[in-house]
Amino acid sequence: MDRNEILEKNKQSAPMDEGVAFHDNRARGVGVTCMVGLIALLIVYNLFKGQPSESLQAVLWAFIGTEALCKFRYSRGKAFLVAGVAGVLTALVFTVTYVLNTW
Repeated sequence: MDRNEILEKNKQSAPMDEGVAFHDNRARGVGVTCMVGLIALLIVYNLFKGQPSESLQAVLWAFIGTEALCKFRYSRGKAFLVAGVAGVLTALVFTVTYVLNTW
C-alpha cells in the first residue's frame, strides 16, 4: 500500500471518541472496585456466621490472578507475574476445596 491509500483508509474509518473511552474505563474501574468490595464483605460476613466462603474466595482470587497476569503480559513486571501465578493457584485451591466440600 502506498501512503495515499493508507491515509484514505484512515479517513474512512470511524474515529475513536476519547471521551467515551475515558468514561468506559472509569466506569469499569468503579464497577470492579464495587465487585471486589462486595465479595470481600460477603467473605467477612460468612466468616462471622460460620458459613463456607470458598466459592467467593475462588472468584476473588481468579479475578486478582488473571488481572495480574494480563498486566504482566504488557508491563513485564515481575511482581505482576508472582501475584498472577499466586492468585490463579489460590483460586484453583479454593475451587477444589469448594467442590470437595459440596460433592
